[in-house]
Amino acid sequence: MDYWQERHLENKKASLARSDDYERYILNQSQAALKEIQLVLHKWLNKYALSTGMTIESANKKLRGKSLDSWYETLDHWEELARNGRYEGRLNLAYYRLQITRLQALEAETQFVIAKYADLEVKSMENTLVNEFKQNYYRDVYEIQSEKATYDSNFDKYTDAQLETFVNQRWHGKNFSERVWGNFVNDLPQELTTAVRRGILMGMSNYNIIKHASAKFQEFEQYKQHRLIITEMSHAANEASYKAYKTEHIEEYRFLATLETKTCAICGDLDYETFAVDDRKISVNYPPIHGHCRCTTVPVVKGEERLSHQRWARDPDTNKGKYIPKQTYNEWANSVGLNDI
Repeated sequence: MDYWQERHLENKKASLARSDDYERYILNQSQAALKEIQLVLHKWLNKYALSTGMTIESANKKLRGKSLDSWYETLDHWEELARNGRYEGRLNLAYYRLQITRLQALEAETQFVIAKYADLEVKSMENTLVNEFKQNYYRDVYEIQSEKATYDSNFDKYTDAQLETFVNQRWHGKNFSERVWGNFVNDLPQELTTAVRRGILMGMSNYNIIKHASAKFQEFEQYKQHRLIITEMSHAANEASYKAYKTEHIEEYRFLATLETKTCAICGDLDYETFAVDDRKISVNYPPIHGHCRCTTVPVVKGEERLSHQRWARDPDTNKGKYIPKQTYNEWANSVGLNDI
């Protein structure tokens, strides 16, 4: 790998570090949701026992065979409720007007709690993806111009509104917002309700039922949310690179699986392969190839394009000479007017 590809790779490593930072932030924020859900479970379990006076045996008979699939609403409707803040009316409707099982009422209440946090995460993730796109795009343009040694402002510049449009575009049938809502408002409540149902059927104490459901919540966060964040951040970063390649008239890119700690067979076969930019296909020859994918690409700049506007410098660590750009990123950003955007 040559000097310029290593520079691009360093930018990609910085992108992964930002992804990890954002994931830690989301995991920290989710603890508030977990505490609220634990309170809901505690109240529900106490209410269930007090209102029925059931023994575990009779509860088993009551719960056994009940379907949890008959009362799911569409995500579009739930999202509308979240946007308009109409959770309470929906919850009352679930409890007092519909004849549903107690477990379905519990699922409704967990959806009510989780929907609030899902809406917050959608807004937070949109801002994060916009920032990720912006940083990767302008860094890639700068690095390409540095490698060509031709600094100019004649490239596409985007407003935040345009970047929001980019990151909200669907890929593989959904955008990040729909995936967040699918994870939080559809999948997570079902998993929690199933955990409660199993706890009751196994004769667990209220304490152990809540502990079991909390463990399911943590597993969900550590796997599904981790997968979502890694994949969406990778998509934003790689789409930004693609836009940079197009605006800088790069004809080819090289696929790199270097950043993966454990490279899968598919990505391993693609590693260091060169493809035409116009032929790129997400999940086929352009990352992300799969969920959790940390692969990336670097532009292929032809040798004759590397002009003489670089300067020679000696690396103090290796004592070897190398060419470096004549401008720093900040100097370049000022010269092309990025601070005015």
